[in-house]
Amino acid sequence: MLYLAVILAVVISFVLGAVLVYVRFSSRQAKIHNQYFRELQENYNLELQNKWLKESLQKLNLL
Repeated sequence: MLYLAVILAVVISFVLGAVLVYVRFSSRQAKIHNQYFRELQENYNLELQNKWLKESLQKLNLL
């Protein structure tokens, strides 16, 4: 009976360790993903600003 309890404790500790590793990896991947999409949004906003500036300068015949 004691062997069964020890085996069960070892199995539970391995499962909890695997879950912890998975959660940490998922969190890191989510941070990378969020940073990537934040940079994409910033680049898109900058492109829109550049387009607007070019159009404004063309209207003023400065470009």
